[in-house]
Amino acid sequence: MSRLTAIRLFQRTGRAPSKQPGWATLCKYRARSMSNASPVIDVPELAAIIGADAVYLKFEGVHPTGTHKHRAARSVIRHAVRSQFAVVTVGSCGNYGAAIAFEAAASRASCHVFVPSNYARSRTAEMLEYGAEVHFVEGTYEDAVASSREFAVQSGAYDCNASGFADDLILRSYRAIAAELHEQVHGITAVWVPVGDGTTITGIYEGFRAKNKVARMYAVSSAGNNAACASVAAGMVVELQPADICPTSFNEPLISWRSAHAEDVVRLVRESGGGAIEVTDAQLSDAASQLSSFAAINSWPAGAAGLAGLIAAPAHLRTGRHAIVVTAAKNESP
Repeated sequence: MSRLTAIRLFQRTGRAPSKQPGWATLCKYRARSMSNASPVIDVPELAAIIGADAVYLKFEGVHPTGTHKHRAARSVIRHAVRSQFAVVTVGSCGNYGAAIAFEAAASRASCHVFVPSNYARSRTAEMLEYGAEVHFVEGTYEDAVASSREFAVQSGAYDCNASGFADDLILRSYRAIAAELHEQVHGITAVWVPVGDGTTITGIYEGFRAKNKVARMYAVSSAGNNAACASVAAGMVVELQPADICPTSFNEPLISWRSAHAEDVVRLVRESGGGAIEVTDAQLSDAASQLSSFAAINSWPAGAAGLAGLIAAPAHLRTGRHAIVVTAAKNESP
């Protein structure tokens, strides 16, 4: 049975095929919480090794496509359907595209996903199984987004990309992460978030501000490959040279030569007293291994960037009570 058929089955009956890999998580997730809240995992053994008072993992891998981007995709596709769009489009390096394709299939909308042709983990096989049409674009993630937006203008499709008219919906969906953390854990002193174009950490920060409770916010990304982190270091919005960006199978969701929310990231880091931490592929891989060992979480390296940043931080920053947003996990068990 294909994933697309499984989506239809679940949509009709609330049941997933018992032998379909990855769909047990979907059933448990949907059944557990109508609010779609993700769990928090307390890992005292990991905290002791790091030198922190406490480490809490906000595990976003429970979503149907194993990524926090599913929050945004659900909200955006619902709006597209309510607005009577039959076709949707997005540019993606993998996670958001897979989530949009999933939700589009569940809503019976036609989906066009534009992905960089040289990315190793673009999740295109999943997108195709969900019934999406995948367009390969020469160049960077930003080029894929630009191609998607051009397609939206020419075809009249709904533009699901961040920083367009869907941006507020996307930010609102990430504000919910902060609202959940506010209810699940008390006394958080710092929040560590993997950063690509800066949308996720911006939404989380706005969510904390809405609760009048702001912890130190730390943006973590791939060393030398992220404009948001470079902007924090410079104290102003900067762009990197596209030719200098080095995508790998470890860092693809994190790299961005131009950040849609660089100005917001600079501001929220300054206002919260946080910072930006850059990490290597080796540090991402090690952090993913730590998640597997201490929390039985099978995370993609980029999804473990928040933990990699905390481990790499100076000792005086590692004290306190830390929430780490684990943004993406693999379907299979560790």
